[in-house]
Amino acid sequence: MKSNFKKYYFVVSMVLGLMFTVLASQAIDVPDTIKYPIAELGGCGSREVCQAYCDQTSNMESCVDFGLKNAMLSENEAVLAKKAIVKIKAGQTPGGCDSKESCQSFCQNSITDLNSCIAFADEIGVPEEEIAQAKKIAQALQKGANLPGECTGKASCESYCQDSSHIDECLAFAEAAQLLPGDEIAEAKKVAVFLKNGKMPGGCKSKSECQVYCEASDHFEECISFAENAQLISKEEAEVAKKTGGQGPGGCKSKATCETYCNLTENAKACSDFAVEKGLVSEEEMDNIKNGVEKNRTGLGEVPDEARNNAENCLNNVFEGNLQKVLAGQQYTTKVQGEKIEGCFEEAISKYTESKMQQGAAQGGQGGQQGPPADIEKEIQSAPAAVQDKIKNEIETRTNEEKAKQAQQKVEEVKNQIQSQVQNMPSGAPPVNIPDVNLNSPPSGGVVPAPGGAPCNSEEECRAMFGGSAPPTN
Repeated sequence: MKSNFKKYYFVVSMVLGLMFTVLASQAIDVPDTIKYPIAELGGCGSREVCQAYCDQTSNMESCVDFGLKNAMLSENEAVLAKKAIVKIKAGQTPGGCDSKESCQSFCQNSITDLNSCIAFADEIGVPEEEIAQAKKIAQALQKGANLPGECTGKASCESYCQDSSHIDECLAFAEAAQLLPGDEIAEAKKVAVFLKNGKMPGGCKSKSECQVYCEASDHFEECISFAENAQLISKEEAEVAKKTGGQGPGGCKSKATCETYCNLTENAKACSDFAVEKGLVSEEEMDNIKNGVEKNRTGLGEVPDEARNNAENCLNNVFEGNLQKVLAGQQYTTKVQGEKIEGCFEEAISKYTESKMQQGAAQGGQGGQQGPPADIEKEIQSAPAAVQDKIKNEIETRTNEEKAKQAQQKVEEVKNQIQSQVQNMPSGAPPVNIPDVNLNSPPSGGVVPAPGGAPCNSEEECRAMFGGSAPPTN
């Protein structure tokens, strides 16, 4: 739980700098297999000498080729580097910079040059995610936002925002520039209140200080209490953290790492034992852990014979092909697997019901449409008692849905017939309104209106529209 609030300290100061790098002159990791001197790089005899060699514009391309050949650069990095080399040789870099250090210095220390640096990065194809923060800063400045304390670059902005008395101003800019997600901004503001009042754990004043302080086991209670008071974690989360001492099964220390650990089948038993030991599960969950094997057996026994295959196949997929081991009590189930078990039984019942509806159609009921077989009550009674009501309810639901569907189709057919008649009426005949009819939502009283209504409203009007003589008089 400690990690839930560490990340909010002074994160603003770390994202204000534009991390711009020209890969062509970037120092790269040299694998141990490389032996000096390197003939391809002018016979340089050490890392430092080779780096100096590669910093020279005329040597950059051969250095990139050497780096690609020896897996120091990826294909994409090499392409990007060569694009940068072309710009460097043509003198078309921001401020005329020609090395990693000079380009970083130019782009990080003068906010007025930010747009030219971003444009250059776009031109040579720097990945969007690497310059996204810089673009957000530039957009915020264009819209009228001011940098905290009128700082002018990475170094000055970091220095200004390290002072806790400036945290509100720094957070306001981070929010305006959308440098952090809204939820993280909200939590950072909660921390700011304690930071300004000097009520941080152990009096820490920076992210690194607070992290070091809260990693010490004897400060754990204090840091969890702080997180709860600052509303960074709920009361329930704080109680769980105190029960576990901030460490879960397998030594996991955050929700994400613990979920990853416990979602592995081989760790299921350790996680179940840990949850029971620390009192982290409800009585129902405790029962599922202790009696899960028997419940799986019982569940399969309650599935009709015709549907058992479907249920077993589904469960076997859930248990990664180890259903028999689970039923024999030789393999524990993870929480994620446990949440899918009931779905397998429901799916099997649903498929069983569907097959019975199709069987009813095959018997000629409902004009060949799907419906329950004639001996449906006998079918239901033959199923295990535990699922008889479920099967009956699903068959009734499916039957009603099918009836409504058929009735609506009939209405549409009648409407289409009337529409066809209307289209063939003599010219000049008054328009006929054919209202929509939805049998699933009949008007009050349950009476469904005749589709389309009468095309004429009197005997005279009907004769005028469709022809015919007047009735004989006596």
